Amino acid sequence: MTSSIIIPWKLFLFFLLLAIFLCPYLFTLRYGNAKSKYNKWYKQSILFLVLGFAVLIFFFAFIWNTKINRITPTSYTRADGFTIENYKIVMDVSKSNSIDVKEYITTNFYGSGHHGIYRFLPSWLEYTSKDNVTKSREAKLKNLKAVGENYTIDTVNGKKRIKIGDKNTTLPIGEHNYEIDYTYDMGGDPYKQFDEFIFHAFGDYWGTEIKNASVIIHFPKSLDQENKIKFFADKYRKKDITSYVNYSVKENTISAYLLPNYALNSALTIDVELKEGYFVNGSNPYGIFSLILCLFCIVFAFFSFHLWRKYGKDLTKIPETVTFYPPENLDAADIGYLYKKDAGKKLSIALIIELASKGFIKIVEKEDKTRTIVKLPLSKEQKKMPKMTANEEIIYNKLFETSNETDLSSNYSFYEVFQEIGKNVGNTYDDKINDFIAYRAMAITSFSFFLGTLFFGFAYCIFKDLNPKFSILYMIALIANIITFIFTVLMKRKTSYGEQIEAKIKGFKNYIEIAEKKQIEMLVEENPNYFYDILPYAYVLGVSKKWIEKFENIPTIREDIGNFDYFDIASLDSLSDSIYTPSSSSGGGCSSCGGGCSSCGGGGSW
Repeated sequence: MTSSIIIPWKLFLFFLLLAIFLCPYLFTLRYGNAKSKYNKWYKQSILFLVLGFAVLIFFFAFIWNTKINRITPTSYTRADGFTIENYKIVMDVSKSNSIDVKEYITTNFYGSGHHGIYRFLPSWLEYTSKDNVTKSREAKLKNLKAVGENYTIDTVNGKKRIKIGDKNTTLPIGEHNYEIDYTYDMGGDPYKQFDEFIFHAFGDYWGTEIKNASVIIHFPKSLDQENKIKFFADKYRKKDITSYVNYSVKENTISAYLLPNYALNSALTIDVELKEGYFVNGSNPYGIFSLILCLFCIVFAFFSFHLWRKYGKDLTKIPETVTFYPPENLDAADIGYLYKKDAGKKLSIALIIELASKGFIKIVEKEDKTRTIVKLPLSKEQKKMPKMTANEEIIYNKLFETSNETDLSSNYSFYEVFQEIGKNVGNTYDDKINDFIAYRAMAITSFSFFLGTLFFGFAYCIFKDLNPKFSILYMIALIANIITFIFTVLMKRKTSYGEQIEAKIKGFKNYIEIAEKKQIEMLVEENPNYFYDILPYAYVLGVSKKWIEKFENIPTIREDIGNFDYFDIASLDSLSDSIYTPSSSSGGGCSSCGGGCSSCGGGGSW
């Protein structure tokens, strides 16, 4: 019986899901979690990359499944209710190395319920020549038919199968004769300095001994005594059974009969060494589809490199400049978005700390560990200060839209604030820091990656018509697709302003991490509120722990800020957990931390 291809869908789905999670992760490493107005380009790129990985996984699963589902002599070693009593092959070889084959098979059905036999005939063949070099060659299989019988032809695991018999008719027990005719066009001679006729007769596996095996070969020209004739029981010239074969040469005909004292259970490889030029004008069995598709993959890689070099390569990095205060009067939400592309809860928490540091609010912690935000009356000094930033106003207005006090754990609509802040900072800075052309180029190269994986899959698994001499192109095409993927991930870049502001923010962060005690004491003397002013920025930059530790022996005095402990890392980290958000919210987290071997045929009954 035959084994048809069954794609391992569980494996395919597993790797597809892995690709779906992997692509956003890789992009996040480079781009962060920005709610960018260019998000459609980002999502488009993710879609094409995921589809490309899915295509690759599908084709590799197809190849893997085809390989493990091949019927081999070890997995199919016993015929189902029949034996082969006689097997004769007659071959007419043309000067162009095209072989007309007639197979005469006599089977003995000792079991009931059989309809007939089937025979596998591959188009890709492996031949080991006299120099012990094994080459894979494609042969054109033509004119396949069964004489005097009903038959159907299909393809299983890449090999043609002729199925002889009628599904509505069962054969009587006893012998039955079959004739199968076909032509193998072996193509042009692949060997230098010599010609060689090699043919795998009978097929590798029938599951039963082939009795009375004989081969008659008619060559286009006479054979002389210098021709060396060998017979092997394998494809690799390892098992020489010439001594078990009785053969004779008469002019241009070889007649060979296997001796009865050798049990043939696999293919018989016939090898005849010939002089250079014996075969002439051989056809080219290879096509150009795989070649063209592989070349497209390579072109896509060069194209993606060109786009990256022109539109995606990062601009010259600007040296970091150490600053004691946030650059350009940016608030904590601005800094968090520009540095890490954070958006949502973390920015909102930083703004709450920022409002407290400016004296607009105070944070009160109750005995049950819930936190309440209390609105403070504006002092004369605050009235002279610049107005709140747009982000601070969003938080401030939301906190006190119904009263002068807000319990964070019961503010059910705070998720809307996260979205509004993320949208506000995105609308403010996306145009300034993002290169729009680079985003668009990223979408183009991701689509090229998708096309490249499709082309590679069709070239390697469907058309498979590349000349084996150029088989390295398959590997080059696959590597080219990987290169296209890499340049897609690297494509996005910042504008000149984006590079400048990033350098300033990094310089500010670097100062927070390495600032010395004497320097901090001088700044605290100038600004007693210095610790609280910088704390929300340290929070969004992920260095709040280091900032708090620097003030371990530096006194800070602040009135009317509530009883919330700004110096306790655990309290600071848990502040975001105090805010109730629906399950759909995002953000948060810690603030500071078949059918035979590939080249042989065979058969069986059905």
